[in-house]
Amino acid sequence: MSPGTGSRSRKKVMVALQGGGAHTAYVWGVMDELLASDDIDIVALGGTSGGAMVAAVVAGALSMERSPVGQPLDDRGRRQLARDMLRRFWSIVAQLGERYQNPYRFVANPFHPSWNIDGLPVPVILSAMSLLTSPYQSFTGIKENPVVEAILESINLDVLNKSTIGPALYVCATNVRTGQPAIFTRNEIRTEHLLASACLPTVDRAIQIGGEYYWDGGYVSDPSLAALIRNHCSVTGDLIVVGVNPIVMKHAEMPPNTAWGIVDRMNEVTFNASLISELRQIHTINELLQQVPPSAPARQKNGRLHGKKDILIHYIPPHESMAQLGVASKNNTAKEFLEHLEGLGKEVARQWKSGDIAGGGASLLGISSDTNFEALFIRPQHGNAAPVPSSAPYLADGGHVPAETV
Repeated sequence: MSPGTGSRSRKKVMVALQGGGAHTAYVWGVMDELLASDDIDIVALGGTSGGAMVAAVVAGALSMERSPVGQPLDDRGRRQLARDMLRRFWSIVAQLGERYQNPYRFVANPFHPSWNIDGLPVPVILSAMSLLTSPYQSFTGIKENPVVEAILESINLDVLNKSTIGPALYVCATNVRTGQPAIFTRNEIRTEHLLASACLPTVDRAIQIGGEYYWDGGYVSDPSLAALIRNHCSVTGDLIVVGVNPIVMKHAEMPPNTAWGIVDRMNEVTFNASLISELRQIHTINELLQQVPPSAPARQKNGRLHGKKDILIHYIPPHESMAQLGVASKNNTAKEFLEHLEGLGKEVARQWKSGDIAGGGASLLGISSDTNFEALFIRPQHGNAAPVPSSAPYLADGGHVPAETV
């Protein structure tokens, strides 16, 4: 982000955004709160799948020197524009769901008050059909993902590619042929790169870019942290990771014993695996740096630790009630559901900014990683490891448990 109003006193951070289909509307809420803060300066963004879409919308707006109507923008104006563009993006996603009659659209009601739609007739039937047919067997031929409209209405890709201001951007997709992550940067990102990052192979045909085919980046890196650290650790050591999928579950909820519950937890474990692996690597390097003196050969030029710096990890977890959502609701584009998740994201982000959250919060920027980082990511097998962090227990519908019952 270019210098602007109050930029000298702001904490420079890298931000990595996890994806999760419609559940990524939660990340929208978190980012809205971070962008509203005068204390945080985002120097680089990374995202996968839905997280890549959110990251691209934010990076695009923060790269604008003038508003869409031609008014000059300062730093605060760009952040407000980013918030506006995020709302536009998700509003269009909801409209597209209505226009194309997305069968997963659902609004909680007195007859089914939960947002979890696993086990309802439509998701069950569509899930079964996905095992029998593929996107390549469609009778209607090749269909463009409707989300292209939301992308083009919310991101000026030409400005994103060419602007000399704004944060760096890294979008991750999975190379189908090699099984390895592919990282696309802001100077090359077009609609196909964002579609590649969010391409679920049972729903959409693989996205071809430069002779290679790509699937959702979550299979190999959700989100990718390496590019952020490699290219920006000299500017800041603070890395904020915004989570969508629960990491550690409560003992009382284990093991899942329904077909949908098993599929849901398998989905969470699969898409969390790469994140946990990368965070453990960062932790290992941090420990080595603390033990190896600066004069050691390993820290000199050509040494394995040369140029490495301590990375401080700050995790903004999913709202605890999101553990009750099933995998089918990741396809729910109902406006009410997306705004519900946005609200949960804002709530947790406010707690994180105020420090009223397990592990620390914004007050630890520039000082240390979250105090519960090891319990959550490094040694969660311990019996006393906490479940999804929160400042207070939550009811399944997102309400707080009264204090006297805790």
